[in-house]
Amino acid sequence: MPTHQPFTIRDVRLFDGTRPLEATCVRVVEGRIDAIGTPPAAASGDAVVDGGGGTLLPGLIDAHVHLLPGCTQLAATFGVTTVVDQFSKPEVIDPERAAATTAHAGQGPVRADLRTSSIGATAPGGHPTIAYSPLPYVTGPADALPFVEDRIGEGATHLKVIYDDGSGAMLDISPPWTRPRSRPWSPRRTATACPWWRTSRPPAVRSPSPAAGSTCSPTRRSIG
Repeated sequence: MPTHQPFTIRDVRLFDGTRPLEATCVRVVEGRIDAIGTPPAAASGDAVVDGGGGTLLPGLIDAHVHLLPGCTQLAATFGVTTVVDQFSKPEVIDPERAAATTAHAGQGPVRADLRTSSIGATAPGGHPTIAYSPLPYVTGPADALPFVEDRIGEGATHLKVIYDDGSGAMLDISPPWTRPRSRPWSPRRTATACPWWRTSRPPAVRSPSPAAGSTCSPTRRSIG
């Protein structure tokens, strides 16, 4: 717990997260609210902050972020006192967490508190492989305990588990036994018939015809 000089904020409208309060000042000691009331509430030796008639409310919590350098400082600038990271890599988390710890000790710029899942649990090829790979995957129950232990070792405060069938990226990564017999066309199903599957811009598909051997038909071939 950081130790700061006790301070009193006066001449403010107070909102406790549920309703406005009648009080107009707040006294804070060692990071915790010590008193709420009306002037004079400041004790001898307090730093006094003039609120200028503004509204004072509890710190905000951003419950879904992905870390970038300096984000905890930026969050605090806009009144967010806690950020909850939902999938970042340790090489990004560690310096941001160290900076937040330093700030909480009263050194350097003010920063939001940080909670993190570290790397989320996702299936091979699942979200967010396109942005974060390489990353450890969870392929089945046997991977669960080692995955959790590794995240704890990285300082995770919670887990993020991603349920993803790939449809958001026009992929099909669902297990075969969960697939219906008749499904819409997807690039993965026609990979062997469509050599452009791995490119970002497939060519226009002409009207399918049994005689048109060079035509890539969305319904002609399936790979599972």
